[in-house]
Amino acid sequence: MNIQNLKKQLQQAMEAKKYDQIEDIWLNLMELSPHDVPLFYSTANWLSRHGEKERACVLLLLLMENFKEKGDFLQVLEILKKIVAFSRSNLSDKSDWSDKSVRQELINCYQVLLQDHPQKRELIETSGIKGEVKLTEILPVFDQYLYFNIGEYFYRPEWGMGRIIDGDLLREKKVVIDFEHKKNHSISLDAVTEILTKLETGHFLVRKATDISLLKKMNQENPLELLVLLLKSFKQPLTPQKIKTYLQDIVPEEEWSAWWNNLQAQIKKDVRIATSSSTPKTYQWCDVQGVEHNLKMKFDKALIYEKMDITKEAYEKGLPVSNQFLKVLIESGNLSLSKNPSLAIEIFIFVYELGAKEILTNFDYTCEEIIKNDTNLPRLIARIKNPNYQMQILRMIKTVHPQAWPEIYSDIFFELEGARLLEGIVTELYASNEQAHPVKEKLDTLLITLSQSYKKYPEKFLWVCKKRFKEDIKFNVLKKYDLLATLIKLMDWNEARNLQTQVKAFLLEEVEEANLYLNTTQMEAIYNALLQSNALREFEKDKIKALLKKDLPLDIQSAGDEAGKGNQYHYFYATQKQIDAKQQELTQIMKVDIPENIKDIATARAHGDLRENFEYKAAKQQQQFLYAKLEKLRTQLANVKAISSEDITTDRVSIGTRVKLAGIDDREIIKEYTILGPWESDVDKGIISYLTPLANTLLKKRVGDKVNIEKVNYEIIEILLFIVNGEK
Repeated sequence: MNIQNLKKQLQQAMEAKKYDQIEDIWLNLMELSPHDVPLFYSTANWLSRHGEKERACVLLLLLMENFKEKGDFLQVLEILKKIVAFSRSNLSDKSDWSDKSVRQELINCYQVLLQDHPQKRELIETSGIKGEVKLTEILPVFDQYLYFNIGEYFYRPEWGMGRIIDGDLLREKKVVIDFEHKKNHSISLDAVTEILTKLETGHFLVRKATDISLLKKMNQENPLELLVLLLKSFKQPLTPQKIKTYLQDIVPEEEWSAWWNNLQAQIKKDVRIATSSSTPKTYQWCDVQGVEHNLKMKFDKALIYEKMDITKEAYEKGLPVSNQFLKVLIESGNLSLSKNPSLAIEIFIFVYELGAKEILTNFDYTCEEIIKNDTNLPRLIARIKNPNYQMQILRMIKTVHPQAWPEIYSDIFFELEGARLLEGIVTELYASNEQAHPVKEKLDTLLITLSQSYKKYPEKFLWVCKKRFKEDIKFNVLKKYDLLATLIKLMDWNEARNLQTQVKAFLLEEVEEANLYLNTTQMEAIYNALLQSNALREFEKDKIKALLKKDLPLDIQSAGDEAGKGNQYHYFYATQKQIDAKQQELTQIMKVDIPENIKDIATARAHGDLRENFEYKAAKQQQQFLYAKLEKLRTQLANVKAISSEDITTDRVSIGTRVKLAGIDDREIIKEYTILGPWESDVDKGIISYLTPLANTLLKKRVGDKVNIEKVNYEIIEILLFIVNGEK
């Protein structure tokens, strides 16, 4: 018969109060599991509580014989102390059935345990153990003798470890301890208890002093157990540096860093080791049963989501109690199925992700079954509190409803909040659209509906705008000009004041790059709308005005050339050389860069899953950059006019002229400026764009006119023709 069956029978016999049967099972267990002392003690305690103290004492005496045969007299002493505690009169009356035998067993035990002490005989004779003194009074006396016994180890940091080599426990009440750094030191018993730490036989330092080879072997076979032994021995927090010091001569100095780093993952999972969050970290041994007890108390009082956290902690550390916790959670999931299917889903996914897949069959449901039968999937997801679990259910919907999922996604998008969830929905729709799935119409409808109903879904609209402008997802159905115009309306809408700061910040940042994708007419409309907005303050409008001057080119009339009068388009001017260079750049992008990028995308796409394909994402980002640059060059080349020397006169300052100025107060101060287009601008060479404020100061002026530049008064003394083709 195996031990587990015997334990089960013992429990049944105790419930039925069959004392003879308990005695028989006790004897069988002594043969099969003699070292399970806690089981024997708990059984003896039960017998004592139920009026069977004498039977308990007899059974304990039988158990004691096992340990006597093995020479384990410390355990023999503990069993005898248990018998004394069970005795009705504490064995003080010589008529007591066991007084004589128990006293003799104690004397024999103490003779063995004190065999190396020079006062052994005297200690026993003067204790009263052979007389009528109660054993409950004698036992503490011998506990003290054993505490200061020859061969016992003590520790003090500055003295190191020491061993008792002699002592007088009766008269002088002193012992002699041979410390590492304080040899043959005589010290009183009171001082020993006050300033020294007693080291048990199995203490790390004792083992290191008596058999370091055993510790070295332990380090080779299981270094984590070596660390646990060290921490358990000191029972206080130790820093890595302190641990390293204690392990000297066991872990070589040159191997320490690798040794310590290799243990970190094991330390994190081992419930016996508690790691602090302080700096530096400390490590301390924990009693596993105590940890389990504390976790169980917390678990019993916790709410369901706290129970999950506690279960995860227990499971990852390998605590057996985690199995009990999982059973409770699974039962909670099954009970929640009808009233709160969202919670049931969270519990199921939690158990699955924890790695306890072998017990998933204990659930009465699967997540797919809930999704299939639920009639309000947006509500189902909304009530799931874990964002990661929401995303998993989102992906399951696509599998469970292969035809209807785009419509379901659209409903979820408009009903729920959360940037991560929204991104998951749009990303799935966009990815399916990109792979030629029939969902483009649903995606476009969703985006158009959102832009038309921006007042109903202002946060979602702003989110989509940010995605569109950052080119994270290219929503071709949404034009950037239309989005900017709508955002300005949203910014001015009084009921969206909570979003006003975000919208304004985004707009002010985005308009700085507007010249990359808007034509001049669109840019002018956006700038004017911003300048008329009540949401912008004056300094913010000044910023818009500065951008307007920089980005919107003057027509030929505003630049000082009469030939532009009446032109309904906005042009800007450049030399033919710069126009040719920009045309070559455009050709390079169209015929070389874009084809190479298409090849890169195809190669990266072949690598697999696009969501985790970094080469694909990089190639797509490069594609977006190239198309933006291409669009900008095309717009610029469509609106540029070449500066022709034939159209330039020198009677006034105009585009294509070089103007020379002299200081009015100091004629030796000379400045020269050549006025060309924005593409030729080079301040170091004195070439300025006709769009700049400085050029506006000079344009249309004649020789002899006065101008003020940087608070200095100048006179125009010469206007020369700039030789365009020669770049003079």
